Amino acid sequence: MRQHPTTLLIVGHEQMSANTLLADLCRLLALPKLPSASRQIDTIIRTLHMGDRIIILDEADKCKPNALDPLRTISDRAHVGIVLIGNTKLTDRLQAEERYELIASRVCFWPTPTGQLDIDDIKTLFQSLTQRALPMAADDANWWNWLHQRVEGNARLLCENLLPHLVSVCSRDHSKKVDRTLVNSIFKQVLNKPAI
Repeated sequence: MRQHPTTLLIVGHEQMSANTLLADLCRLLALPKLPSASRQIDTIIRTLHMGDRIIILDEADKCKPNALDPLRTISDRAHVGIVLIGNTKLTDRLQAEERYELIASRVCFWPTPTGQLDIDDIKTLFQSLTQRALPMAADDANWWNWLHQRVEGNARLLCENLLPHLVSVCSRDHSKKVDRTLVNSIFKQVLNKPAI
């Protein structure tokens, strides 16, 4: 969020309730801890009112049902944008469960869930996250097609599982180049997935 200081990012989890979410918002806004949820909401609204801010709740699908309720109130009264990010369970829940009716009615955009990323997205992620600093054995269409297949078009598998290990191996051994053998060895030894 250093690049976008107007963004307030909260990462949801299974134990996140309305109170937990409000506490996280207060912490992000450097507001004092207040004794009641209603006072926290009022203070957050006053702080955010008509400002150029956006609240992002990632992993919203994991949160307890009441966690989303204060966001609706804050959005309505402070006139700030809210982004809920989650898997397809979140969309299903918002559109089907009665308790979320007031939230669903305020949704301006329902993006199509992304399954696999395309090859160009995998290449862009790989190159930008490694800052093109990893030595590559090949940088052609065959390589990127293979890598896309290897990570199953999955950004998380690429970014959180494969790349940290590639960076670690290449920083320890400067003679190593990123190729199919190296990637497959990481998948087999570290990620318990067979070579392809």
